[in-house]
Amino acid sequence: MRWFRAELSHSLHHGIKAPLIMLNRLALACEIKNKLQNITGGNQDFIYYSYWLTPSALALAILKEEGKITRAISRVHGGDLYAERHSPAYIPFQGKVISALDRTYPISENGLKYLAQKHSGMENKLLVQRLGTEPTLDFAQINWNKQSDSLRVVSCSYLKPVKRIHLLAEALKHCHFPVEWTHIGDGPQREQIEGVVKTIPEQIKVKMLGNKTNDEIMELYRTHEFDLFVNVSESEGIPVTIMEAFSFGIPVLATDVGGTSEVVNADNGILLQKDIEPLDIATQLTNFYSMQIEEKAVKGKMAYSTWNNSYNADKNYTKFATLLKD
Repeated sequence: MRWFRAELSHSLHHGIKAPLIMLNRLALACEIKNKLQNITGGNQDFIYYSYWLTPSALALAILKEEGKITRAISRVHGGDLYAERHSPAYIPFQGKVISALDRTYPISENGLKYLAQKHSGMENKLLVQRLGTEPTLDFAQINWNKQSDSLRVVSCSYLKPVKRIHLLAEALKHCHFPVEWTHIGDGPQREQIEGVVKTIPEQIKVKMLGNKTNDEIMELYRTHEFDLFVNVSESEGIPVTIMEAFSFGIPVLATDVGGTSEVVNADNGILLQKDIEPLDIATQLTNFYSMQIEEKAVKGKMAYSTWNNSYNADKNYTKFATLLKD
């Protein structure tokens, strides 16, 4: 009730729906809190870690405030970070949870800057700790001189409006050269996108693979030569899918949203403005298709280097675990 009362007036600024969202989150947190106490007995030697800044992190904040646990931290990614992704633009208890926890770890510099500006005085509670993906191929195992008459494009995402895969489908109508587009993932927009695909010129070949396990996706990248990975999302934290593509030496075409610009640049891919039209995407696909093989190889090598230096899970998670242990 203390947390509810403290948040109520703030929630009302976001409309009548916001207090209900707040109350739902608080109820979930209380349920998690009770289960945690039953499982661990509030063991003071544990470090309690929430992977998302969601009701789980709120549960830890309440337990910590009550003195039932001593050390609690959380990561924060995208949907749990940027209020503007939600309607209303409101994430309950965000500042109070960050204040109560020992440390909150944004996965990008963009995320840290956003929280520091939104919650003044919290800078000492925030520290960037990047995600990463598992090593797959060694540098020497990758074919850097990929020969093909087609531009082999791959995308991987849930088919929902924020991912804007329909823009990529529409863009292919403006590509006057052979393209092989493979999409991994399913979702509520699949029927709409398949409708667009039916209107695409016949020199464009499309495979909609639906949902795949991560192991299946890695095997697909390992056994197929893709020239370019495409992400045209309206909003992101830092996409793990881009890290995965980079680990196979695949350059990336992506929109400059969230922390994407911390990963993708002119050396390892192509960065687009957030507000794009299908023709903008088609222009960049055409430019990439027209590049010499050697130019594409340089971008691929830089993509792999970016992954290995900044998003290699073996390095990043060892560093994170050591940080927590210390």
